[in-house]
Amino acid sequence: MRCDDGIIATGASSFEVLTKCGEPVDKEVVNPTVQPDGNLPRGAVTVETWVYGPNNGAHNFLRFIDGRLVKIETRRL
Repeated sequence: MRCDDGIIATGASSFEVLTKCGEPVDKEVVNPTVQPDGNLPRGAVTVETWVYGPNNGAHNFLRFIDGRLVKIETRRL
């Protein structure tokens, strides 16, 4: 994905994306559910979805798992 200050691709950190693209227009963060004993389940991750746009009528949806960009999807809303 092209941003004002560079190009980002999967594998980028959330810090790198913020540096190159700025703040998203929307952000959803889903934290893992804590078990009754206060521990996180094995393999639990934080999943974030950031939205940028619209650019030429399309929005870019970026999916992060534990702070790493794993998917970029472009959609027209």
